[in-house]
Amino acid sequence: MPSLRTGRASKACDSCRKNKTRCYASGKIKGTCLRCETLSLECSLKEDLAGNALLDHVEQATTAAASSSHAAVVDARLDRLEALADKLVNRLESILDNVASVTQEHHRRTPPLSENGSGATSHYPGPRERHPAPVFLIRDACTDAGVRSPEHNEAGESQDVISTGLVPLPTAHSLLRIFHVYYGRWVKFSEDLSSEALLPQVRHSPLLLCSLFLIAVRHTTDQLADQLAPRLFQEAKRLLSASLLTVPQGIEFYQSIVILSLWSTTIGQVPLSVDSWMITGYALQQAMASPFFIDAFQCTTAAPVTKAHCDAWCLWTHLTLAHLHINGYLYSKRELSTLSTAVDQPRSQFLQMGFHFAHLFAYYQSLRSAQTGMDIATLSEMIRLSETTIKLAINTADERTRHLTDHIYHLITFSALTLCQVIHNYEPQLTTAGYDLYVLDSLIYTLINWFGSIGLRCHVAHILGDIISAQFQKLRPGFRPSSIPPTYNLIGNEAVLPLFDEQPPHRPSIAFTYPNVIGLDLFSVNDDTMPWPQCV
Repeated sequence: MPSLRTGRASKACDSCRKNKTRCYASGKIKGTCLRCETLSLECSLKEDLAGNALLDHVEQATTAAASSSHAAVVDARLDRLEALADKLVNRLESILDNVASVTQEHHRRTPPLSENGSGATSHYPGPRERHPAPVFLIRDACTDAGVRSPEHNEAGESQDVISTGLVPLPTAHSLLRIFHVYYGRWVKFSEDLSSEALLPQVRHSPLLLCSLFLIAVRHTTDQLADQLAPRLFQEAKRLLSASLLTVPQGIEFYQSIVILSLWSTTIGQVPLSVDSWMITGYALQQAMASPFFIDAFQCTTAAPVTKAHCDAWCLWTHLTLAHLHINGYLYSKRELSTLSTAVDQPRSQFLQMGFHFAHLFAYYQSLRSAQTGMDIATLSEMIRLSETTIKLAINTADERTRHLTDHIYHLITFSALTLCQVIHNYEPQLTTAGYDLYVLDSLIYTLINWFGSIGLRCHVAHILGDIISAQFQKLRPGFRPSSIPPTYNLIGNEAVLPLFDEQPPHRPSIAFTYPNVIGLDLFSVNDDTMPWPQCV
């Protein structure tokens, strides 16, 4: 009986091709077809099978040899890489040992974070990082070798405003004296150091010198402020732009950022003339890698805490305050109850203002929700918070009021603008509830006059007072004061040497150009600034 047919062969053998018959593979014997097996003939498929087997064997042998060769190459490269890494580690360890010995010798001879008279460190040879990044290691080696960039060699040390003749030396002493007395503690200037001794140390940083002059000149005369402040502001922006591209930074950089951020409205005569949130964020990032701050952050019981450490913590706190600006004042009721001792301290009104502002701002933000319905209880609370903040500011004023940071004036202004909007949008409901709107209008009018009595015309209070006045006249045009408001005298009498010839006064612009300020819509004089919800 002939064998059963299987599948056709992949290739016809010579005998089947010659006889033009179909070629089926044998199911019993490999390398032959069913016809050749039945007729006991030599089949050419046997030779093809042997050739294919030989090719497979050769291919497998070649692949094995290539794999073995590739593995040998990889092993050799890994060995060379390990040897190179080992040499590099040994070399870095020797360099770090030398650096550590030099640092220990330096700290043995000088106190840590050696302080100058200003309470700051101009050229701090502080302890280097224990395991610096390779790029920083190369950078330090270049510095030790005296390698400088072409731009550095061409430009040299940046000249300050005294060297360029923008501020004469006698005027510089007067301006520094004003800043030292009223603002020096914000940047940890030594209170025991005279202004004459402080000036050479501050001049190490052209940005710091320009920044403090920019604040102090606002407390001199209208003539000097109008002529000198715009030029100082342009120079400060130029120096700040260059400083942002330089790392690492000395302590004077962080002092400058504190000044420019806390008085961001004063320096440019428009609210938030510089992006204080951005520059303080950059400064905080740099501070976390600065030897001046690292040494303070890593204090242990084994090493005593020095004045330099306390100064570093103070500067860090002020940088954080300037960065948060508003969020730093968001206290809950539970937190305020734990601060009863602090509230009883002198000048605690700023803590109370911040607390009232936080609640008022929470109510204000809730109005943006479409589901929020305004009721008389909410209106009463917003009015109470606004009144309390404004009265705290007016009733606790003293000779230091004109030297407050700008954010205090910002939250007072926010309270006044919110009160204007509440009275304007809910006048019928407030009248029905028994509110004397004339008393509320008079409070806003008194605040405007009080702002106008603080400092010179270029003071931040005048700028914000003009904004409140424009909004008040738009929303409450029918108000007429029944009596002359009380007279305040918060101008001050700091003396400074004259610098320019007398010129007609120039009223600074109050254009509000910063787009991300909290409550920005309140500064607009349009009636449809925000869709306030209906009172239910």
